[in-house]
Amino acid sequence: MSSRSRHISFDRLSDFVEGRLPADERAELQAHLSICSQCAGDAAWLGRIIGLMRADDYEEPPPRVAAGISRVFRPADNALARPWRIMAMLRFDSALAPMAVSRRSGPIGERQLLYEAEVFHLEVRIKQAGSLYQVSGQVLNADERGQVQLQGPASVVRADINEVGEFVLPPVPVGKYILILLLTAVEIEISALEIRA
Repeated sequence: MSSRSRHISFDRLSDFVEGRLPADERAELQAHLSICSQCAGDAAWLGRIIGLMRADDYEEPPPRVAAGISRVFRPADNALARPWRIMAMLRFDSALAPMAVSRRSGPIGERQLLYEAEVFHLEVRIKQAGSLYQVSGQVLNADERGQVQLQGPASVVRADINEVGEFVLPPVPVGKYILILLLTAVEIEISALEIRA
């Protein structure tokens, strides 16, 4: 390698350090190393690494010990099956927003809540259905199906989430609930959903 502008490739440098090059190529590389500080530094570093690798006296542990070590660092099977859970944060509640003058005297027809859970945006609607209340909604930016659960003091109701992220749960009584959306890779939880008259 006579040109000062070119550097020795890693493969050729490795062959040089390990003595696998013919004499004429070895002489050419030695001449380059005498004038190129970068390649000379790389060759010295590579020589130290190869020396350490050759001096390593590591022995494989017995199979029984290796299996025990693997079990210690392997996550539990049920931890692999559980998706990541995100807590949703309330960003808007129509029951807390000031009402228009013309609507102040009548009953509230439907309550709308908007939540954020990291990259997900969730709309929840609560509407009276006789003496009960129906909870419905939509995961606004989810492109996958799943299931939604509404856990209350007396029971749990479930519904499927369709291809556009919508769901409609069976009517439930007034109370405090936990709403959980079970998507493929993530669960979204609304921990304090209060349904009130």
